[in-house]
Amino acid sequence: MANLDPSREFRLIETIRPLCGDSSDRWEKGIGDDCAVRKVSADPLLLTADTMVENVHFRLDLMSLREVGFKAIAGSVSDVYAMGGTAESIAINLIFPKTEQAEELIEELYRGIHEAVTLFGTPIIGGDMTSGPCWIIAVTVLGDAGSTILYRSGAKPGDSIWVTGTPGLSGLGLDLLLSGGRTSAEYIDSEAVRAHIRPVPRFGSVTWIQQNPQITSMIDISDGVGKELLTIAAESRVGATITLPDSLCVRLDQNRDTTTGIRRAHELFLGGGEDYELLFTASPDFIPRLNGVKCTRIGTITQNENSYFTDADGRSVPLSGGWDHL
Repeated sequence: MANLDPSREFRLIETIRPLCGDSSDRWEKGIGDDCAVRKVSADPLLLTADTMVENVHFRLDLMSLREVGFKAIAGSVSDVYAMGGTAESIAINLIFPKTEQAEELIEELYRGIHEAVTLFGTPIIGGDMTSGPCWIIAVTVLGDAGSTILYRSGAKPGDSIWVTGTPGLSGLGLDLLLSGGRTSAEYIDSEAVRAHIRPVPRFGSVTWIQQNPQITSMIDISDGVGKELLTIAAESRVGATITLPDSLCVRLDQNRDTTTGIRRAHELFLGGGEDYELLFTASPDFIPRLNGVKCTRIGTITQNENSYFTDADGRSVPLSGGWDHL
C-alpha cells in the first residue's frame, strides 16, 4: 500500500489547510506545492510584509496563541488598506519552539489566523514552517491596488490631518495588561485591552477611500501617531502642527484629568502604536462622511519642513514619539 502520509509536518499542514480559507480563481494553485501559482494581469499589485516576534511584539502570558494569530494577520493587511487597496492573499512563514505539544499549539495559532482571514476575506496560499528559539510569525500580503493608490508622499501645505478611531487605545490596553495582568486589565477597560489584543483594521473603509479624491496621503498607525506623521512629512517634504483633541484625551486619560493622566494620554496618542487606525491628510475643506467610523481632525500640514505638537502644558514642541525598531 502506498504511503500517503509521509511526515508529521505533512499531517500538520493537512490539519491546518481547512483553516486557511479558499483561494480565489486568480490562483491556479495554492497550498501543496513548492510555489503557489497565480494568474497575472496588467493591474498594479500591492505587496507588504510584517513580522511578530515573541517577547518583542507579544507575550504569551498576556495573549493566547489564537489571539496572536489573529493579530499577526490584522497588522499585516492593515498596510494594504492604508494604501486604499484590498488584501487578496497571504503567505505565512512560521517559526515555533520545538515541544511535544507543537502540533496542537500551531493548530491553536491557525484558529486565530482562520478567524482573521475569514473576516478580511483573504486566504492563505502558502508559506513555510520550521522550529526555532521562539514564536515568530512573518506574514506577506498581496493586495489589489484598486483605482487609486494612496502614497505617504502626497500631503500638501494647507491639508488637514485626520485620524480614525482612538489612536493610543491599544497602548492604553498594553499599559493595563503590564501593570495588573489580563483579568485586572479587562475589568478596568475591556475595550482598551481588546484594541491591543484583537485590533481590527479599517478594511470596511476601502470603498469610501477610493471614492474620495480629497484624501492626499495615508498611513496606518502601527508605530504611533508621532512617528507615522513624521514619516508622511518626510516623504512629502512638508511639516505639520498637531494637537490631541479633548475627545481623544478624555478617552485615553485613566487618571481622570490629573496632570499625570493627561501627560500619559499625550504619550499614548503619539507613541502607543499597534492601533492599526488610519492617519491621513486631505484638502482643507474635507468633511468626513465615513459611516460608523469616527474621524477626528488633529492638525494641519505646513510649508515649513518642521513638525510640532501642542503638549499637555500647552507648549508647541518638536513632534516626536512612536516605536523605533532599531
